[in-house]
Amino acid sequence: MKKFLHILVVGLGALLAAGALIVWLFPSSHPSVPVEGSPSPSFPGRVSLVLGTAPAGSAETTGRSRFAFGDKVYATVVIEEIGPGGHVLTYRWINPRGGIKETFRKEFSDPGGRYRGWSWLELRGEDWLFLPLGPLGPGRFLGTWGIEVSLDGVFLARAGFTVR
Repeated sequence: MKKFLHILVVGLGALLAAGALIVWLFPSSHPSVPVEGSPSPSFPGRVSLVLGTAPAGSAETTGRSRFAFGDKVYATVVIEEIGPGGHVLTYRWINPRGGIKETFRKEFSDPGGRYRGWSWLELRGEDWLFLPLGPLGPGRFLGTWGIEVSLDGVFLARAGFTVR
């Protein structure tokens, strides 16, 4: 019985190590999310989407495309020539497997002109059970992510980023 338990523990450890190595070497086998998208033809204004570890400044136009596990990723959107009235800005964070990790909706009223907003995603596993891979560890965060932004249901912009 003791030998059986030893073999079982060694076998599970080897499987865990092999899985961690596969996740590290091949973070995502799914197609990459396009890095940039152009504004929808039905939206007349200019849109910029910048990714970083803090909200982008008003003059910032370039961002990051690589992040580490544990980072907080901010997506800052600037919308020019927005119409007056009430609006709903929606951010959809897309995980490496193509599923939606999180959706953030912001309702606001604007007099028209220029609007700047942001959303963030924290790339952290569960603190109470830190495993190198699997549903609770950082392995689920590795790969190519995406963020899609829409205004009042109209697509505005898309950006991709990699977590290593």
